[in-house]
This record gives sequence, C-alpha cells and structure tokens, in this order.
Amino acid sequence: MINVLHIAGSFQPGGGIDRVIYNYFSYIDHSRFRFNVLCHKCDDRAYAEKIEEYGGEVMCLPQLTGSSLLSSFQRVEEILSASRYDVVHCHMANAAFL
Repeated sequence: MINVLHIAGSFQPGGGIDRVIYNYFSYIDHSRFRFNVLCHKCDDRAYAEKIEEYGGEVMCLPQLTGSSLLSSFQRVEEILSASRYDVVHCHMANAAFL
C-alpha cells in the first residue's frame, strides 16, 4: 500500500485544488493507494466523507496566522512523524514552513 498525504489550504467542494485532489482520489486504485489530506479548511465534509469511506483521513489545522504558525508546524511534524508516508504532495504556496 502506498500512503499519500496531500496538504492543501482547504478540502471541500468549490475549490480548484480541492477538486484536483478529489479527482485523483476518485480514479486511483484504492487497493494500492491510501490518501490522507491535511488542510486548514474543511467545513463542507462531502469530499472528506468519501476519503474516509475508503480508509483515508482528513485532518484540519487552524487557519495559518502569526499566533497559530508554531502550533500548526508542531502538528504537521507530529503527523509526519507518526505516519509513514511514501509521498507528501503539498498544494500550498506557503509550504516552505514545512
């Protein structure tokens, strides 16, 4: 099983990157790939529910602000340390903090 983590600003219907991730997920072989998503916004959980239905996980962080930057960084570090991802695909312009 290949474990993939997608990092995006949001993961809900309506966004372009959100739709790209969802389309990837819709057409992959679920017996070979496991998708997880880490994002800052997932108020509408329609996409998340589909990922979770196939054993993936959608994790939401608080919006990035000056005061949340350190805690968000620590949470990302925890997630990456706890899971063995084969691929981490970041769809955010401010990914440099990773």
